[in-house]
Amino acid sequence: MTRWLALAGAAGLMVVATGAAGQQTQTYTYDVHGRLEASIQAPASGGSRTLYSLDKADNRDSRIAGVYGARAANDRLGSAEWMLPSQRITSPDNRFYLILQPGDGNLVLYGPGGALWASNTAKGRSTALAMQADGNLVLRGSTNEALWSTGTNGNTGAVLIIQNDGNLVVKSGATVLWASGTGGH
Repeated sequence: MTRWLALAGAAGLMVVATGAAGQQTQTYTYDVHGRLEASIQAPASGGSRTLYSLDKADNRDSRIAGVYGARAANDRLGSAEWMLPSQRITSPDNRFYLILQPGDGNLVLYGPGGALWASNTAKGRSTALAMQADGNLVLRGSTNEALWSTGTNGNTGAVLIIQNDGNLVVKSGATVLWASGTGGH
């Protein structure tokens, strides 16, 4: 079974989600003129993202493709790991999860009672969440622009972890560099 979800707004977005057997979401983003900006294929972990840009005469002049391997652990986003739309990381006790929503591009932390925290980037342009090697967690748009970040660069090897208390943290060793402030659940 294939589900289609079409959204319109300042920038167009189309999401195609396969059934449970396929476990993959395909997301396409378009500019205001209907030109393809990005194509994302996201299984449960790993996937691919292709970005397109146009020159001043509206000719497609570049294509940047990236393939991302599976994450090493389900409760974290390690250094140089990526999360694509519809993918999630889950707390070890399975009560909390962080998802890059495919419909609106918002990065949201959910718990048993609903949403606990959000990046407030629900504009349909988010195409990937990157735990960069420099320690900064960055939400990227369809032209690879930074839409949101933790501002934790300069901390090589830092990781994003979702804890059993519902707190989302960027850590370098035992030092917490950034937190969602949602702990205590």
